[in-house]
Amino acid sequence: MNGPYRTGIIDVPWCSEPGEADKDHGARGYHPYPTMTPEQVAAMPVLSILHEDASVWLWIPNFHLMHGHHLTIAKAWGLKPVALLTWVKHKFGQGQRARGATEHVIQMIRGNVACLGSDTKTWFLGDCGAHSQKPREFYEIVEKLTPAARYFELFSRSGTRENWDLHGNEIGKLAIPVAAVVAAHEVSEEEDADQEAETKARKVRTPTVVSHKTNMADAVSGAFSEITDLAEEYRQIVDNATEGLSETQRVQTFGETADTLEGLQEPDVPSVIATIEVNYTITLPKRKDRGLSRAARMSDAIGILDACMEALDRVAETDVRHQAACDLFGELDAVKAEAEGCEFPGMYG
Repeated sequence: MNGPYRTGIIDVPWCSEPGEADKDHGARGYHPYPTMTPEQVAAMPVLSILHEDASVWLWIPNFHLMHGHHLTIAKAWGLKPVALLTWVKHKFGQGQRARGATEHVIQMIRGNVACLGSDTKTWFLGDCGAHSQKPREFYEIVEKLTPAARYFELFSRSGTRENWDLHGNEIGKLAIPVAAVVAAHEVSEEEDADQEAETKARKVRTPTVVSHKTNMADAVSGAFSEITDLAEEYRQIVDNATEGLSETQRVQTFGETADTLEGLQEPDVPSVIATIEVNYTITLPKRKDRGLSRAARMSDAIGILDACMEALDRVAETDVRHQAACDLFGELDAVKAEAEGCEFPGMYG
């Protein structure tokens, strides 16, 4: 087995709920392969194949999750649970008191693992295949959230996947011909595009904005407060990136943006023009439980600077405040040009 790995999946052949594994009773949960108890899972030497900075995705059924078996296993492996994703299925599974239509996977980490899931939901949809087969969408999520040079999967039943080392007694049992996967994916993309076009035709979603009125001093301060926050956030992403991830183009872009924003200096607003009225708008999040993207926040900050410059431009040449207004206009214009030259990518392409 190769290693050490930074990212991997473990799809344990869990034993069933009590009463389901007895095939003499014709239970639905009887598995056609050897299973493992939580104690046996905890005894696996997983730590021996992991990098000091690593992420492991452990699939766990509802029963074992409810009884907290993942906590004992994580402790035995020297890992810390940090996230839970839920696969929502379109059909019933097994279960005694309720038929399962979900599966869960827990992200466990050790060391320094970057947090790249700011735009990822805690649930996802995926087609159901054969028993224990995991959807293609999940592997794509893992590769996006925890990118690595190579990945591992223990107890794999899938076919080959680029940059993945598969380990298990039934590798390839659930493999689908590559041509079939590509064809299905192309059809799916066409259907998605048609549905997206239809949705846009029915209703064009436009951002919701609200108007604000304040004075020049507070407006400038508010814009630069947002710029400072964004600089700190991008710097934190860069500083927390793992060694392999820090070399990617996206993280390097984060670093360049942080460098530029950190170099922008908030100008002093002379008292003679501090009370000039500024009217500007800001964008509201589309959902109450989710904030604006960093690109939208930067756009709002630049919009406030624009509003300040418009207010300053209205100061007449005969006004005693004219020179101070011209000076501040020039400073804000330079800041705006620098900010507009930055890239504000999301976490993924």
